[in-house]
Amino acid sequence: MVATSTCMIYDVATQVWAATLRPATGGTVYRIGRVVQSIGDVAYTKSRDIWVPDPQRTMTRIHFCQLGTDNLLISNHQTESMPQKEQSEILDSARLALVVGNEALGNVTLWDTRLPSVSPAQIITMHPFIAPMMDIKSARDGHGNRVMLFGLSDHHIHMWATDVS
Repeated sequence: MVATSTCMIYDVATQVWAATLRPATGGTVYRIGRVVQSIGDVAYTKSRDIWVPDPQRTMTRIHFCQLGTDNLLISNHQTESMPQKEQSEILDSARLALVVGNEALGNVTLWDTRLPSVSPAQIITMHPFIAPMMDIKSARDGHGNRVMLFGLSDHHIHMWATDVS
């Protein structure tokens, strides 16, 4: 069985990531083991790639980032059409979201860092025109039915809304 999507779980208490592999067909989640690399505070401007061994004894590249609210820059023209309440929900929920990009599949997996589950909150298939996989950040809105996708450019955030309900 070939695992084609990757995911990670963040231990808030220890600030350490644990990596897993999930087969494309669903079913068993292969727990690779703990990634003994403390990354400290990861904000939206930071991301990191690590390599971990998968069950087939090859190396899998996992890209992860966490979107934080510190120094979050969203231009007025990008948010002026959004209700103030919705803007607040995005900012409030952003720090709880983590996204893992799978460049081979062209999708991103969205996690809620409040939950210890190994099941992702959402899996979103990206379209090539949106942004390179390495530039994608994410946050859920206050209702959990829509995901905001961000492309980071020149310290500004460009947003797209994607319905995933």
